[in-house]
Amino acid sequence: MNYPKSVGFRDCAVDFEQQQSLKLEQKGTKPVLILKSSGHIYYGNSMFSSLLGYNTQTIYTEHVFEILYPDDIQTFVDGFLRLLKNPAVTKTNTALRIYSSEGLVWTKVVMKILKSQSEEIGIKITILDQSPVPIR
Repeated sequence: MNYPKSVGFRDCAVDFEQQQSLKLEQKGTKPVLILKSSGHIYYGNSMFSSLLGYNTQTIYTEHVFEILYPDDIQTFVDGFLRLLKNPAVTKTNTALRIYSSEGLVWTKVVMKILKSQSEEIGIKITILDQSPVPIR
């Protein structure tokens, strides 16, 4: 699948500081998803896996656009670009529909840019609240 190039993801490595941050996320109580600069999933904590029913071994082959409802991809891109274009903004809140093993789930999320010393390395998505999307 081809993904929009306009998102502004750049390929780079996760540094030691980011790896230490991931260790803390493993113990967190909120579902967390970390994306690589390419938009591929780098990490999902156990809360994320249990909430949405994803296998932690297979989720890392996915691109974030594959788990987002198609109508919400632009919302995600807009939030990401808002963070990139305005350095004073450190995080943004939005609502996204995410595919789970049980169907579609409405989520309220916080998106935050992860940075190394020199450049953006990806994005952290923390799920604050979720509810099933009603079937019509």
